Amino acid sequence: MASLATGRSLLAAATGADGRIYAIGGHEFLTNAPTNVVEAYDLVTDTWTTVAPMHAARQGLAAVAGPNGAIYAIGGSDRTHTFLPTVEVYDPSTNAWTQIADLPRGLRNLAAAQAPVGGISRIFAIGGHGETPPFTSMEVYSP
Repeated sequence: MASLATGRSLLAAATGADGRIYAIGGHEFLTNAPTNVVEAYDLVTDTWTTVAPMHAARQGLAAVAGPNGAIYAIGGSDRTHTFLPTVEVYDPSTNAWTQIADLPRGLRNLAAAQAPVGGISRIFAIGGHGETPPFTSMEVYSP
């Protein structure tokens, strides 16, 4: 299988409604810093394509595909190791990121999931840590 163009760790990944796998942000080895680079993998052609970058470079973030076909990038930390409450949404059809309402607090190394609650899809930000020890709570966002 083809390799990522940007070597990194602490990234997030999600499968879009378009069937591509998105590698989002992370810690780039070349610069030794968080990155805002996003690459999309096409399973049919076995190729990675660089798509629009996130607004904020970050590592230790979570990502999840939403019910509307968008991809949500949640939390993480920046170059100064500040815990970020930032949430951005990627629309594959327009190749654009939009920043939406922040989490109530900055989190990194968290997980994310999408599930319906009472017939309405929700995005869940689960666990992670911030200025205090690891959290056991969940944040819920309604797309």
